[in-house]
Amino acid sequence: MHQEHYKTLSIDGFQVAGYTIRTTPTEGKDMQDIGALWQRFEQEQLFKQIPHKLNHDILAIYYDYVSDHRSPYSYMIGVKVTHAEELPTGITSLTIPASQYALFTAKGHFPQCLVETWGNI
Repeated sequence: MHQEHYKTLSIDGFQVAGYTIRTTPTEGKDMQDIGALWQRFEQEQLFKQIPHKLNHDILAIYYDYVSDHRSPYSYMIGVKVTHAEELPTGITSLTIPASQYALFTAKGHFPQCLVETWGNI
């Protein structure tokens, strides 16, 4: 992995609120599910429905893997929030703990840039 593809950051803990799906990479199901969630996120302007936003940076978070990258996992499209209490129905929250993280930035035409970035990871 070339250093220009990612950078390592020490990040303070924070909360994220957004829309989550549970999916599996079997036969590309996850790419279909994730694509459908992004389409819904954009068409229904779900960003506007998330309360307590800290900024306008949209985050995509892959988490809660059963075992490895071939197992079921959860995927969230969300934003950092000041707090995650009293969220509307359908919006979930995550607490991201303080730690060292690798930040990968996908550049180019979506969704191909995301697929390419995952391939590099």
